[in-house]
Amino acid sequence: MSPAVLQVPSAHDVALTAYRWDPAGFNPAPSMPLPILLGGHAPRARERAIRLGDGWATILTALPDPSLGGALQWLRAFRTELEATRDPAGFDVLVCEQPVRFADRPDPSVPLSGPPEAIAAGIAALREAGVTKLAVLADDESVARLAAEVRPLL
Repeated sequence: MSPAVLQVPSAHDVALTAYRWDPAGFNPAPSMPLPILLGGHAPRARERAIRLGDGWATILTALPDPSLGGALQWLRAFRTELEATRDPAGFDVLVCEQPVRFADRPDPSVPLSGPPEAIAAGIAALREAGVTKLAVLADDESVARLAAEVRPLL
């Protein structure tokens, strides 16, 4: 790595230092192509994901009804479309940016909320509806609670 100094003409004398790194990569390289997950909720986007993608990425909070019931209805409809078109084996359904909120009671507007048992039941219902991967939005404390209190229930 060798630094290079760049002079920027301005009313103020400013010198910036830029660095160059040697080329980098994954080592070892992936042995198979990386899966391409397509997103979108419009009918054309869903059809395109089924036809061309290796999976579908969705954000439940962007659905018309983001409650757990509404999300499950949406996911089951997608699963029906998928099964009518192709073998769902190897097709990932990723729910991303899903908030997790621990509380005494579930919040109908947050599918993964409530006590650990309710959150685990919500995750199990998503899995039964065809979700294969889940990316959550959670602070450090919630991540620790997911690992310690929810994961053992799954």
